[in-house]
Amino acid sequence: MADDALTRAPQNERWLTLAIPPGIETGVASNRERISDIALRLFAARGYEGVGVQEIVTAVGVTKPTLYHYFGSKKGLLHSLLEERLEPFTDRLRAAAETEDDLPLALNRSTRAFFQFSAANPELYRLLLALGSAPAESEAAQVFAPFAKSWSDLLEALFAAASNPRVRTRASQLAATFLGMTNTWIALGLQGRATLDEELTFQAVHQFMHGIYA
Repeated sequence: MADDALTRAPQNERWLTLAIPPGIETGVASNRERISDIALRLFAARGYEGVGVQEIVTAVGVTKPTLYHYFGSKKGLLHSLLEERLEPFTDRLRAAAETEDDLPLALNRSTRAFFQFSAANPELYRLLLALGSAPAESEAAQVFAPFAKSWSDLLEALFAAASNPRVRTRASQLAATFLGMTNTWIALGLQGRATLDEELTFQAVHQFMHGIYA
């Protein structure tokens, strides 16, 4: 009986291997990363709604079951690629916004963080700008909403902690205005119409601060 079990083991293992969708049993990290990278490229170029699962897997050279194995769905793929790429930036933004008792310095650091992140990740930020303007009820907007809210919450807390009462009482409005200004400059930078450098960082924050107290 023991010999029979040993004889059957390779056959059982062979069937287990055949049951796994192609591309999953080998090169796991590589396939997952390639799906995420190529999906980002396609989403940034044509929008989330304009790209289907079949197009993604064809471009990667895997099957639909492989994508579903890693991400569950197209929505899960979008959430995963955003989470993995935005988490380090959110941590950096949190650190920049924690500068106490110096609002201009905190805004300068936050603006620099946004500018540098967008310059280093142009495809990703093009996608973020598109997701941010998508209809609120759309799948894409719903996936992006928690990430956008985390940035808004960090900035709102920064303004709410300001020493000036006029700033504190308008914390939510100022956070939204600051994000809007920053994203406008980034959009211009991605179009080659602005240089997201230290000089622009200073000018943008200076103009914003002037508007607060005007």
